[in-house]
Amino acid sequence: MSYANLRRIEFWLLLIGGLAWMDAGAGNGLVSLLLAALPGAAMLTAAIGFAMFPGVHGVARTGALGALIGMLFAVPLLLAEPAVGLGLLAVSAAGFVACGLIGAEVVPVPPGLESPPRTARLGAEVGADEAILAVASITMGTFAKGEQTRIASEVERALECFEDQGWLKNPASFQEAPPGLETGEVDFRDASVSRRPYEVMSFDSGFTPRQEVPGSQRYAGYAPCRRAYAWVLRGDENAPWLINVHGLGMGVPWLDFKLLQADLLRGLGLNLVFPVLPLHGPRALSAVSGRGYLTGELMDTIHAESQAIWDIRRVISWLWGQGVDRIGLHGVSLGGYTVSLVAALEEGLRCAVAGIPAVDPAWLLSWHSSADARQACEVEGLTLENMTEVLRVISPLAMDPLVPGAHRYIYAGLADRFVPPVVVERLYEHWGQPKTHWYPGAHVTGVTHPGLIDFLTEALQTSLLSSD
Repeated sequence: MSYANLRRIEFWLLLIGGLAWMDAGAGNGLVSLLLAALPGAAMLTAAIGFAMFPGVHGVARTGALGALIGMLFAVPLLLAEPAVGLGLLAVSAAGFVACGLIGAEVVPVPPGLESPPRTARLGAEVGADEAILAVASITMGTFAKGEQTRIASEVERALECFEDQGWLKNPASFQEAPPGLETGEVDFRDASVSRRPYEVMSFDSGFTPRQEVPGSQRYAGYAPCRRAYAWVLRGDENAPWLINVHGLGMGVPWLDFKLLQADLLRGLGLNLVFPVLPLHGPRALSAVSGRGYLTGELMDTIHAESQAIWDIRRVISWLWGQGVDRIGLHGVSLGGYTVSLVAALEEGLRCAVAGIPAVDPAWLLSWHSSADARQACEVEGLTLENMTEVLRVISPLAMDPLVPGAHRYIYAGLADRFVPPVVVERLYEHWGQPKTHWYPGAHVTGVTHPGLIDFLTEALQTSLLSSD
């Protein structure tokens, strides 16, 4: 019990919001009560959790999702009962902000950096992170299948294999150089989304997981991953090309174009390629894009990330073959992590811009796991140390970057609940402290910060668009 939290406004906002929804559903039939219980019970649970279990990740996530549902449910009520709808909308919005401020408190910030001021905007931004993380924990939760025994066995065997092959000492050697991608191997078809024309590029990936590595047969059976896809936006054939790599759960055109700044980048005169990562979009194994990539199946993560690198390097080889002389990399979140790896393996690239890069997947898996999942991992000997060690073969922190130091860039959020700043700081140090922009916000709302847009624009104008 935290008596200090009982006196805080966040507790009371969640408590009042939860009670308001439960009261609104009472006396109006079973259906109304059940619907009202979704936001009401979630916010009440968060209020109690905030008082009883301060610092537990699930508190803010549960409350933020409930408050978001409450805001959505309140909208139709505005038409039927304006006063009731407005009141429920207000208490839900207040609860949403409260959960964001609660979540912001547990974001680890490296020494020398300061957490952003506690404002309503910050609460709303972090609240959005929390709500999406709550959905992600349901649709692709970390270690949700409870198969730590098998995963631990695979990790143990993989570490023995990696040690024998020398891949732990030289992680870059684990990544095989793919064959060049010839024009005759590539299919293009025209498409459009939101009245924006683009091209769908596809080709046979040709990637085969290393047979001696555990989980290779399982991954080889993921048929949708065998064909690679990318969205292409091009104009001036003499203009530079930027490879934009999406984050976890993306891989669909409208979302990739929006969150990866297609309008801004096309306005700069760049040609763009948006590769679709394995297990995403048309390559997904289920209706949930990205499920299986970072869910605790460590061997699947290694194979999927290795294929992502392979596919992107094949796209790069195709661009070189078209006579392109300036190619850069930009990625966000999982994409920022991926471009950090490509930047350590592919020579001749003009720049690498790592946006909120998730460069330490072992730490992030532990950070986003439930207490029960972490305990089950420890019982099976699946520790942060051996997870970090086995993932060295896909770690940009274990490989030297080939992109020149002056053309490496990083941006990240100081209140990011997906990829906390302490993770980004590791790449910052490994890359030799390159030009970095820390914006005072969260993960999914980073594109709303003008400073980030200015930083990205200047980075690309200086490194990729310059003829020097």
